[in-house]
Amino acid sequence: LQRADHILTRFGESTVEQMIALIGDGLKPIPGPRDRLMRWKGPSFVMLLNTMESMSALRRRLSFAVAKFGQRYVEVGKNSALLAVGVDWVVFPQAQYPSLEAVFAEVDAFLGDKLLRGVASHTE
Repeated sequence: LQRADHILTRFGESTVEQMIALIGDGLKPIPGPRDRLMRWKGPSFVMLLNTMESMSALRRRLSFAVAKFGQRYVEVGKNSALLAVGVDWVVFPQAQYPSLEAVFAEVDAFLGDKLLRGVASHTE
């Protein structure tokens, strides 16, 4: 979830959790029976896909899915707010890494970089 810390500060934890639930619901149709979608650290998800698709086909499919998020109404106390549900995403081909732990380390590095950039943009 892009700007999760900003959303948390402005609207509260309930709003962040609502937005994460929207993302999770939007991602659920993507995985097949041998794939796995899981909530990762903080406002993030990891999806393990076992596919024969080319990287470009997989990226197109994922891009199409996340483009649908757009703006959604979320409950904020007794009111509702229209918020943009933005996500950052990347594909890490597991075959390029020596172990699943190495893939997850790369995921954590990607998320850490996004977090650091988000903090820097809020402090400038």
